[in-house]
Amino acid sequence: MPDGFQENIPGGFVRLVYCLGYGENRLLDQPIIFPKNLGTPQFWKIFYSCLNKVGTNEDFASIQGEVPFLVRIRNKLALLRRLRDSGVWLVDTSLAALYLPGQPKPAPALLEACLRTSWDTYVGSVVKAAGPAHVVCIGKGVAQSLGNRLNEVGAPVTVVPQPNAHLTAAEHFQVFQTYYQVVQQALAYQS
Repeated sequence: MPDGFQENIPGGFVRLVYCLGYGENRLLDQPIIFPKNLGTPQFWKIFYSCLNKVGTNEDFASIQGEVPFLVRIRNKLALLRRLRDSGVWLVDTSLAALYLPGQPKPAPALLEACLRTSWDTYVGSVVKAAGPAHVVCIGKGVAQSLGNRLNEVGAPVTVVPQPNAHLTAAEHFQVFQTYYQVVQQALAYQS
């Protein structure tokens, strides 16, 4: 951990969107060089937009590289805590990484089989047991692969494009607004 950082957080590293060290080499005992530790800034934008109305890229400044390092890490940690306290969490449909940086993507049929197997053997039961007020499926291809499985959760389902989809800036911000609206409706429903 960097000097001056006193937060009580786990010290391990995984290439998952919630890991504070993913994309933040300065948090690690040794930097990850290969494959590069780029992180997933697009998912931090999703997290942020679940609890905050956004309209421009400047709205994400508190969790991006423009702010001082320790401030950014504290902001990310506070965001994760707010998400947890609000009952918002991201669950990956796949139990294993399906893409390797710099490598070709697996064939669509293999991706679909992996997603369905992960859902059927573990992820689906975890999501159902959580009893969500709403499910947002990130990726039209993921939703298509899962077919009716999402409807079996027993909650409304909203499907949005992947954060790296080729959309206009206005379309991306419409998706961010969708996250915010869904979370606000779910929170109101739970009250």
